[in-house]
Amino acid sequence: MRETILVTGASGTIGRELVRYLLSKKICIRIAARDEKKIPEFNSSNCPIVQFDYEKEETFERAFEGISGIYLSAPIRHPRIDEFIMPAIEAAKQHGVSHIVTLGSIGLEFDNETPLSIMEKCVQYSGLQYSILRPNLLMQNILILSAEDVKMFRQLRLPAGDARISFVDARDVAESAGKALIDPIYKNKIYNLTGNQALSHSDIAHIFSKVSGKTITYIPVSQNEAREDLIKKHWDPQKADVMIGLYEIARHGWCEDVYPDLKKILEREPINFEKFAEDFIELWS
Repeated sequence: MRETILVTGASGTIGRELVRYLLSKKICIRIAARDEKKIPEFNSSNCPIVQFDYEKEETFERAFEGISGIYLSAPIRHPRIDEFIMPAIEAAKQHGVSHIVTLGSIGLEFDNETPLSIMEKCVQYSGLQYSILRPNLLMQNILILSAEDVKMFRQLRLPAGDARISFVDARDVAESAGKALIDPIYKNKIYNLTGNQALSHSDIAHIFSKVSGKTITYIPVSQNEAREDLIKKHWDPQKADVMIGLYEIARHGWCEDVYPDLKKILEREPINFEKFAEDFIELWS
């Protein structure tokens, strides 16, 4: 069967889950990442793995040839994201791509200059059909940022203040992206993807405590302190800025609302935080 769907960013949190979802549906896809060596787990799928790098236009032809639908990941660490996005979109159009699924972020309506907001505009006004998914902060990000502190010190150190956030599981976001790639009813629409409850980080610490049987404490820190913590853990400074910057939106109160979109797409309740904590307990407890 010829693959007609391309998944870029397949080594990322959502990209990996999206590939797993589409493979579970027996859909032949083309799997792409900037570094193909980072996705060896999919080598046994019999689906082709290709390089896709926004900074290497010579990778576009092999990625886009014969493809009709793309999950297009965002190069959010580049300050001039449009300069990377537009050549890729134009190449996709020239190769006959008709539909792009991509991610924005909750709260973009309040800030039109973020990389993801610019990404949305590039896709929305590309002349191609689009599906834009705006997920809230991912549950997985908490583990990426804090699993080590929770496991070693039983502390959740993040710059969230007392903000409440309707966190969403990356697995649900990936399933939504998969459905958008498969079903035409999701074309030319924008969806806000949230969990079904807004939690503070004190609530999250309580859930971790309940699931593990250990007392986990939330320690609110400043954005600078959180960044310094990550740098001490040998994070790339640019990546640290991107991850920590997500909490600035949350502290404004823009991540608290609960939307019905995800439940409607999935036709079930979104994964709640307690289920998430149970599923990944070996990473944080």
